[in-house]
Amino acid sequence: MLKTGRLQRGLVLFFFLYVTVATAGMHLTLKGEVFPVFSWSLFTAVRKDISLPQVEILAIAGESFETPQNFFDLTDTFPAARSRNIRVVKLANRIALAAVRATEPIEPLLQQMERSFLSIGEPVTWRVSLYYVDALDYYEDGEIRGIKPVTAPRRLGEG
Repeated sequence: MLKTGRLQRGLVLFFFLYVTVATAGMHLTLKGEVFPVFSWSLFTAVRKDISLPQVEILAIAGESFETPQNFFDLTDTFPAARSRNIRVVKLANRIALAAVRATEPIEPLLQQMERSFLSIGEPVTWRVSLYYVDALDYYEDGEIRGIKPVTAPRRLGEG
């Protein structure tokens, strides 16, 4: 009986403190909440419009595409595209940051992309572009709002 009484008092005290902190948080903080008490805005600051760096292929073996092709759509040509290698995405991200914000020298990154993922024994013309998308629209139906090349076209290989 004694343990039950202490448990009830403990629960009442916990509830009282919880409500007190939550109420104080609503009035004393900028966001109106104190984590983890009533923290409802955990994912409310997700940006709607995002930019995605993509490797675009302009030509293979001297034959140009009518429109640039996304690297990952050419699974028959590039082994890394077939396996959806995440290192391609990470390297494209670094190249875009280096091109737009000058975060690091870009030439070694471009050479790494060519050596690691684009060498197929035939000449390849490529570039990195930013795809501007609405996150939900892009993942639901692939809608792209705009494309901005961030590197000049590069030609890898002879021919």
